[in-house]
Amino acid sequence: MSFEQRWLIEGSLTTHTSLRIGNGDTTTREKLRQKDSEGRLAGEKIKISAFTTDAQGRAYLPGTSIKGRLRAWARANRIPKFEDLFGSEMIEKSRHLNAGGEDAKSKEVGGKAEFWDAFAIEAPASLQLPYWDASRLTAVTTAVSINRRTRTASEKRLFHQEYVPPGVGFNVTVSGDFNDEELDDLLFVLEGFNQPTRAVTLGASTGDGWGRVRWELTGIKRLQASEVAAWMQSGGAGYAALKELTPGQRRALAAKAQQRAVAAASRACVRLKVRLHFDSHFLVNDPSQTGTEEEGKPTHAPLLDRGGKVYLPASSIRGALRSQAEKILRTLGGDGAACYLDGRGLRKPCDPVDKVEELGELCPACQVFGAPGWRSPVEFSDFVPAQLLVLLPQEFVAVDRFTGGGAKGLKFNATAAYHPTLTGYVSLDLTALQRAVTGAWALGLLALTLRDLLEGDVRLGFGAAKGYGALRASVESVSVPEWSDCPRVFKRNIDEDLWQTLDAGGPLDDRLKIAMQDWVNAIQKRVEGEKQ
Repeated sequence: MSFEQRWLIEGSLTTHTSLRIGNGDTTTREKLRQKDSEGRLAGEKIKISAFTTDAQGRAYLPGTSIKGRLRAWARANRIPKFEDLFGSEMIEKSRHLNAGGEDAKSKEVGGKAEFWDAFAIEAPASLQLPYWDASRLTAVTTAVSINRRTRTASEKRLFHQEYVPPGVGFNVTVSGDFNDEELDDLLFVLEGFNQPTRAVTLGASTGDGWGRVRWELTGIKRLQASEVAAWMQSGGAGYAALKELTPGQRRALAAKAQQRAVAAASRACVRLKVRLHFDSHFLVNDPSQTGTEEEGKPTHAPLLDRGGKVYLPASSIRGALRSQAEKILRTLGGDGAACYLDGRGLRKPCDPVDKVEELGELCPACQVFGAPGWRSPVEFSDFVPAQLLVLLPQEFVAVDRFTGGGAKGLKFNATAAYHPTLTGYVSLDLTALQRAVTGAWALGLLALTLRDLLEGDVRLGFGAAKGYGALRASVESVSVPEWSDCPRVFKRNIDEDLWQTLDAGGPLDDRLKIAMQDWVNAIQKRVEGEKQ
């Protein structure tokens, strides 16, 4: 292919939510150490799963991570020649002389677009975050893996991870030789970062709201074929010969990309605004904020956002609802209706998904709530306070089961939000759900799970055995896609009028109740099929 024009696209990505891209290494913090039996920092430094950093030890975004996510989004949005821009895996045939036959080998072919590593340019001036390191631009999150069957902490599953908080900016540069049409496609795909739903995301835990970034185009430079000779005479080094497009030209290209992005936005998405009304105390424990009585810190402290407000992370409500959905499946279809992470049940953990064709092999819970290699069609936002919260301390003492008296040395306390109300969003991508080879039964499973949340059968956060986390929920609003955008598999047993009634927030009339019962019956058939 002959040279047409060389492009240099410049912009920025600013984290909108927390971002986690690991590099396989570990790091430490001076104040994050093992504690003794009395809660004092006395042991070795705790190993933290590190964020990827540059030569100066600052967080950065690898070009490969940006390119890979953009390629996947371009493919999902059916960009005709996305492989020309982002590369492809082609089959190369090599002849084995000894065997006298042909053997197919995979070979990756690079795309025209060259993504540079994105280095940090700015960060918020002051942050109230656990173990914030201004030199690395990272904080530390502490979490524990929850056993979905028992809803208790899994043994030896406490882990610490570095992450970049919201508000950190990174310089982005993309270069390459491509024509005007390919430039339009590339700018359109970059606008995918700004989509309201099913946006391009980076890093881990994207189904829980992590990895959302905001893209801004700041400059476009070009070297045309007619200018190559002059560039070569000047030495042909660097990008100094590329000419900046005028602000008007840049704005026109950006506006065109934004219009395409709006038109391509996922239209088959159901979005619910949910309000959680807690009956009493609510607490998601943050070990980084706990300590000893001498330090003036509680034994259990609430998880706070960067503004110092109590919130419920998306991962917590996702885990609780997934656990409830698995209970429903096992109630209907027995112990083998959903897989067990610990491998102790009748069904082993589902294998990671490498191909779309393998989605049908996942258990029902993994099809709906996600699995390794498969991003869940259900997305949750963090749930934030709808009002000013009251934090109350509470004292506890462990009771000796033999004597009935207080156990020596086992007094502890907690600071928790009292009677809070939190609001957040649950989004369901019907197109992705259809891609997971599900039918209407998936809607029935989600309807039953949300019903249990509304009726108070699901507890959230720390201390369910102590009366914490009890709640009832309400659906504040529902938005559904246009009838024409709804996948055909979900239109069965429901008509357009009923669909619009649901969108308007109307009452569940008899027709909709019948449709929902059909969805629930479909779950029974699905799990019965699992037994065969």
